[in-house]
Amino acid sequence: MHQTRKGNQWYFGMKANIVVDARTGLTNSLVTTAANENDLNQASNLLHGDKHFVFADARYRGAEKRKELNAEAVQWRIAEQPGKLKKLRKYPRINKVILKTEYLKATS
Repeated sequence: MHQTRKGNQWYFGMKANIVVDARTGLTNSLVTTAANENDLNQASNLLHGDKHFVFADARYRGAEKRKELNAEAVQWRIAEQPGKLKKLRKYPRINKVILKTEYLKATS
């Protein structure tokens, strides 16, 4: 657990990194870490077994380039960062398909 102080107020935080099977919805892996630890540090602990696709949020950007994750034969589907999606929303007709695919990647 990570603790930090802002003024006289203390805040405590933890993160749970969870792997869920897409077909059954059952939890395969669960790793808890301190709130200040990067999610990519735990990605190798989460991937095991027969995984073909990995759908993740923007915090896992760059995972496919990591040495310890190159051995895994998975296809990474990582959502865009919120700032990029905000720029795409300026022109909704042009970027409608891109926004839909990003929504599917983020919610799958």
